[in-house]
Amino acid sequence: MRHLRASLPVFFLLSGPLAAQNNLLSCQVSAVPPIVRAEGLTERFGDVNLRCTGGIPNTQIQGNLAVFVTTPLTNRLGPGDATNVILTVDRGNGPEPANVPGIYLSGNSITWNGLIVNLSPEGAANIRIANLRGVVTQNVGGTIFASISNTGLNQISILNQQVAIATVLPSLLASTVGRLICAPAGSPVPETESPTFDDFLRARTVTSTTRLSEGFADAFATRFDAPSFLADTGTRFLVRFTGLPGEARLFVPVAVAGYDAIEATSAGSLGRPASGGVFRAGSGALLLSLVIGADTTGAGGQVELTAPLPPAADLALSQLRELPVEGGVAYAVYEVISANSFSRQSVELPTFLGIPAGAVNSETPVSQTVTLAPVSTLGSPSRTAPVPRFIATRPGRDCENLGDCRRFFPTLEVRTTAVNFSVPQNAPLQAQILDVRNTGGGQMPWTASLTYTKGEGFLRVGPQSWIGNGAVQVDLLPGRLAPGTYSASLRIDAGPEAGSAVIPIHVEIKPPVPLAPVITTVRNAASNRAGAVVPGSLATIEGQYLSGAQVDVTFGGAAAQVVSATADRLDFVVPPLAGGSSAEIIVRVDGLSSAARRVNIQPFVAAIFPGGVLNEDWSANRESRPAQPGRYLQIFTSGLPQVGEVTVKIHDREGLRPAYVGAAPGSPGVQQINVHIPEDLPSMQTYVYVCVGSGDVVCSEASLLYLRR
Repeated sequence: MRHLRASLPVFFLLSGPLAAQNNLLSCQVSAVPPIVRAEGLTERFGDVNLRCTGGIPNTQIQGNLAVFVTTPLTNRLGPGDATNVILTVDRGNGPEPANVPGIYLSGNSITWNGLIVNLSPEGAANIRIANLRGVVTQNVGGTIFASISNTGLNQISILNQQVAIATVLPSLLASTVGRLICAPAGSPVPETESPTFDDFLRARTVTSTTRLSEGFADAFATRFDAPSFLADTGTRFLVRFTGLPGEARLFVPVAVAGYDAIEATSAGSLGRPASGGVFRAGSGALLLSLVIGADTTGAGGQVELTAPLPPAADLALSQLRELPVEGGVAYAVYEVISANSFSRQSVELPTFLGIPAGAVNSETPVSQTVTLAPVSTLGSPSRTAPVPRFIATRPGRDCENLGDCRRFFPTLEVRTTAVNFSVPQNAPLQAQILDVRNTGGGQMPWTASLTYTKGEGFLRVGPQSWIGNGAVQVDLLPGRLAPGTYSASLRIDAGPEAGSAVIPIHVEIKPPVPLAPVITTVRNAASNRAGAVVPGSLATIEGQYLSGAQVDVTFGGAAAQVVSATADRLDFVVPPLAGGSSAEIIVRVDGLSSAARRVNIQPFVAAIFPGGVLNEDWSANRESRPAQPGRYLQIFTSGLPQVGEVTVKIHDREGLRPAYVGAAPGSPGVQQINVHIPEDLPSMQTYVYVCVGSGDVVCSEASLLYLRR
């Protein structure tokens, strides 16, 4: 016999006039406490029976019967607010519908007003209440009791005041293995017109498997099973996929056979042979059918296997159906059409992902969830809402009950319990590395993310996603913080199967310690090339601790003009020198001096600044703003000689003499050249050069030039 679904405390009250009698009618209340689904909003409670004896034979009792429940009732409402709660009276000839003028369902109670009960020739009657439904989501793991009482009727005695009526347990457990990964290499789809389950296996299409298991025996029921009495559907499951690229294609089986079938449906990733499944009709093995036309909550639609299954026939399950993908989202709905109420059953739902090679640039996991369906938040009576319906809650892992978590499913392990930094404010970047390990089986995609609890933006983490064993580096950027304490947390999330870890991060920033400037590179400011510098031109120093309240540069013992200074870059004008091919450069910041660095000196190293070619009207020369032949061009350079001939080359016209060569006004160390563009040059994209010398001419690197007549 199937469990009867019952839940929540129930109170019964008989009131109203009794036929004149001297006998005391005694009513014994009983209920079979079933197990109900903790996710349910319309769970069916166990039938409640009042066995009444000792009354006056063949008399009639008329009164009111009320049921009070400690949670809202959610039965279906009909015309005139009638409900689908069933009340019958049996006086020895079998149960008959009760004669009740008025039935009222409101909130936590249902009342039958003017109930007429005819007693048997023995002065007895049995009253039965069936199909009470209500919310049980707040009572997980609890036993539900009903308290019974009557008032105002001295002729009736309730012999027992309390009965257990239900136990609430999670009904759906699930585990997923083989995540759907969109990768640049793609995933093939079989080229046949109607590919079968085996075709996808042979093509090695990327697949994932979600295994569903009952939390207790008889948790999965068909529409016509006793626990689903007066239900719209059998037990349904909503599988939802998000994060799919536009080119993705998803395929799922039309029907899936459970572990107790002749051959279970399996993609071979959980230790069972790969097979579309073989189901024997009438065996009681678990069988799920895809629902066509269901909405996004899992309601409505029609099961794919609609025809009656031939008795004792063996059905090979090989057909698949492609799911529509809209806005990166797809979903599949399955319904139980065969089940065994005496054992806990399990079934695998394989999903195949096809995607063309090159459709995505990097590996991206697809998010996949499963819940009981239809999904709803409505915990009150309704005329139209589906029965049953469920809250959207993540199932617990079934691998813990089946004992194969370590064998097939990933398990996250992060061996660091906390990250601590304690550094002065001006310390360089600090880093700590955390090992991330999969101590179970299967693939383990994971992500790393930061949450700040005090302060903001002072950490950097990478990589932000990975698959399998790896490491996370946490970088501290001390210079962004004032002295004090700061905190954050690092979350490593490997999904519901493998778990997650949250690592606290504590940061102490101490007052800055004076640090001497460091010179790492000296470059030509225009060409950005390391090497020789030119007197009178702009040069760049790269390094550390180059800024402060007082910044000085000496070059060959002579003071140099500092144009700008940041912590890692300093621009200065190379002073004129009497001679020599090299000189020592020293940076002094707030009284602390760098080590001397020797730099080569050359009489010229002509270079055009990036973006340093301007039209006559001071607009930047580019394709949308070309220069006009016959007009002037302005070129901003550095590294020109203090003495020597300077010319310009435009396209194939060499030796063009500038109208002006000299310092750029307001820009120390920058030289400006104004040159006339030959009038006969055509519209084109070409190059411009700055050249030095009259015999052996040396030119700068080319800079793009756009001309339009």
